[in-house]
Amino acid sequence: MNHQDRLSKFKLTISSLLPGYLALFDIAALKQYNHHLGHVAGDREIESLGELLQTALGDKRAVIAIGGGQWCVFVVESQIPLLNHVIEEFIEAPEETAKSGWRCEAVTTDGTKAYLEINRDILLRRALRCGFTKLSVIEEFDETLNRIWATIKFLPVNVAEDTSHVTELTQAGWSRIIGELVDTPYYCPFCRKADVEWEECSEDISWGICKGCRAKVKYSG
Repeated sequence: MNHQDRLSKFKLTISSLLPGYLALFDIAALKQYNHHLGHVAGDREIESLGELLQTALGDKRAVIAIGGGQWCVFVVESQIPLLNHVIEEFIEAPEETAKSGWRCEAVTTDGTKAYLEINRDILLRRALRCGFTKLSVIEEFDETLNRIWATIKFLPVNVAEDTSHVTELTQAGWSRIIGELVDTPYYCPFCRKADVEWEECSEDISWGICKGCRAKVKYSG
């Protein structure tokens, strides 16, 4: 079943339960988590949240994944306290240890290879953002969900907020990372120079030619 079919089934399920509340859960700083521990670990975070939501609500039909790290749920008014209960359960997990820094694999024009790693131990903590709004009729589903989605990144972490009461959209500051990140700039392991003719740069890996010794250098975080 594709996403659109699952969403249609979700809407059909909740239409007989209205009025109620549509809530959106968003795993805060999931991109940081994926960067430091990998996408497989990030997928486990997403699955863990889904399992918590299904257990808390007691009805898998009222829970649907709608994107990377985001789950949409439907609750009636008496279930609103469950939203904060899920948050409390999710963030109870202990911080996870990760490495912060960068690695360099380098090779000179004559084939000599070198490997350099600059790292520092950091801790990663969990957090959720959750926004909810009343949904009276199913025809307002898409508009209501889009309104919560547009607001979610401005909400504080670890508390369920009624987005109909949010009047000022101010970016909420929060980091998954506990501790100081490595601030040592990239440098060549052969000549120690930091000047590179970049050939390709991406979020995970960048490579180029060292201007000092002409070694090929590839950096990853």
